[in-house]
Amino acid sequence: MDPEQLEAVAKDWNQLSSDMSAVTTTNVPTTFGLVPDLGVVSLSSSTTQWSTGAGGEYNSISGLLMDTANSYRQAEQANVQEAGKIG
Repeated sequence: MDPEQLEAVAKDWNQLSSDMSAVTTTNVPTTFGLVPDLGVVSLSSSTTQWSTGAGGEYNSISGLLMDTANSYRQAEQANVQEAGKIG
């Protein structure tokens, strides 16, 4: 496993997390003149909850991928040190 590839994917997940945060701050109109609400406020609230949850999950995935990349690097360094003791 290439730690650099894991870090690249982690950055993608981190960007998705940021994108979801942007969705939560998007203003949605709540009045439409003569047209009634038709559930837009409720839908907007649900969308905010979903995107907030998704952003948190994406951020967690990004963190786990970065931790895994670091673990691979540490294991490789330990292997190199052990191999140096043999030869």
